Amino acid sequence: MKQTTLDIKLVSITALSVDCIVNAANSHLQHGGGVCGAIFAAAGAKALQKACDEYGYCETGEAILTPGFQLSAKYIAHGVGPVWKGGSQNEEKLLYSCYQNAMKLAYNKGCHTIAFPLISSGIYGYPVEEAWRVAIRAIQESPYPMDVTIAVIDGKAQELGKRILAECAAPEKAEPKQEYQFFWHEYDPFGELSQWYASPFVLEGIRYETAEQYMMAKKALLAGDLERYVLIMHEKDPAKCKKFGKDVRALDVAAWSKCKEEVVYHANRAKFSQNKTLKKLLLSTGTKVLAEASPYDKSWGIGMEAKDPNSTNPAKWKGDNLLGKILMKVRDELRTAEET
Repeated sequence: MKQTTLDIKLVSITALSVDCIVNAANSHLQHGGGVCGAIFAAAGAKALQKACDEYGYCETGEAILTPGFQLSAKYIAHGVGPVWKGGSQNEEKLLYSCYQNAMKLAYNKGCHTIAFPLISSGIYGYPVEEAWRVAIRAIQESPYPMDVTIAVIDGKAQELGKRILAECAAPEKAEPKQEYQFFWHEYDPFGELSQWYASPFVLEGIRYETAEQYMMAKKALLAGDLERYVLIMHEKDPAKCKKFGKDVRALDVAAWSKCKEEVVYHANRAKFSQNKTLKKLLLSTGTKVLAEASPYDKSWGIGMEAKDPNSTNPAKWKGDNLLGKILMKVRDELRTAEET
């Protein structure tokens, strides 16, 4: 019986001559950016969008199949990967399923070759090393034997993938236990990871004293509340900045929910890239899961303290740990930039 083969190539996925190309799709199957945008552009955006609209929606972890249109590939499998939420929302299982479901669709159409991007590792925030491990395992354990390529456009990403692929080919070793780095108050150990930690940085030509100040200033600007914006910009105390931000008037809650993670990402990217000491501290956490152990915050934190017996079990977290997720993304980017 034919065996599945796997290769990792430094190439644009649209340039590959394969039977099926996999698109890193969103649930509503709309024309997006990154790999998704490149595939739509190469296939013919109008025709491909029309084909996707016939499905309308695809659950996370699932996939749908459309023609390849102007691509050399006969088919495009649109797989919806998970958004990384610290591992608390079955992301690993969903990502694994996404790869296998795409292979199943292609195999059942008679495809022998298929090409994937590294699903969920971009704006969806899945830690790159973990994304590689899930992808390789899902492909190698698939019951649908095919010649598989994972296409990346970053040399460091390719090197990491090839290293992990080589490890998977070696004799099995016991998986290392996942380690966690908890933080909360700015004055506690690793409190530098807190939004409230005083570390001035400059963004868009403006100096901010804390990441919290930047976040609340952007919140006030989004609402058009210039009075609160001025108060925030003249306040160094992050607790007072948070209070002013909480009192912002006429805020479009849906619009803020949509952009708040990007705002906090930009603040922390500037904070840790502009301060060598903080950058070194962040990188020193290695591959640990970063988690804000606040029992009061179920959005940015895990909704429990570090001493809680369930704190090292993301499946039992009471919060989404959005800040931890963002910090891990910043950590990955800073490490990649250092190695370049």
